[in-house]
Parts: sequence; structure tokens; C-alpha cells
Amino acid sequence: MVAQTNYVVIDDDPINNLICNKNLQLLFPNDDIRTFTDPVEGYDYIVGKYNMADTGSILFLDIDMPFLNGWDILEKFAGLPNISNDNFKIYILTSSIANEDKKRSNSNPLVSGFIEKPLNMFQLKRLFPEAN
Repeated sequence: MVAQTNYVVIDDDPINNLICNKNLQLLFPNDDIRTFTDPVEGYDYIVGKYNMADTGSILFLDIDMPFLNGWDILEKFAGLPNISNDNFKIYILTSSIANEDKKRSNSNPLVSGFIEKPLNMFQLKRLFPEAN
């Protein structure tokens, strides 16, 4: 992983975003962390800033949001030419425990993992063992 990683959290729940931000800051104090409660704003930020060619970018994406849900965002990403798991990791971060959601995320080639909320230090250390 690169020296500095960019983390983006897109979730319409501000409390969850606060939890994510605090845990990411504790584990990665020198990295850039952005949170968005508006999924359209978060998507636009990612496309504008990273253009999917940047390395070391990680997105934690909720799937149940108004206006533009996580599945819609993944569909939009699939249409972008430069996105791949090599340069942009996407983790579904959701309160859903539905098997259909897990299966759907596991079958999406852009998704690196499925995480149940809230994002905690144990989950982060398991995802990023080099941070231990």
C-alpha cells in the first residue's frame, strides 16, 4: 500500500460517518479521510478527485441510501474506464445482514469486501494487517 491512502465513506447516517472517521483517524492518522452523507456529492467527489486512476484509494460504501444507493453507485463505477480493484478498493459497509446483499456484493467484481456496521478497529485491523 502507498505511504498515504485516501479513505472515503459514503453513508447517509452522520453518526456512522463519525464512527468511521474516528476509527480511521486512530489507525491512519496521516491519511486523508473524507465522509459524505449525500451519496451524489460523495460520488461526484470521487470521480472528480481520483478519476479512478489514483492508487491507494479506499471507499466504504453504504447500500441503503436515498436518491442514489450503493448499488447505483457501483453501477456508475462499472461504466468508468479506469476503475479496477488494483487502484481503488470498495468495501460495502452496511447494516444489512440479508444474504441477498452479501451475495450481490460478493458477485460484483468492483467490491473487495462486505462489512457490517459499525466499522470498528477489529474490522479495520483485519482488513489492513499492515497497520498493526
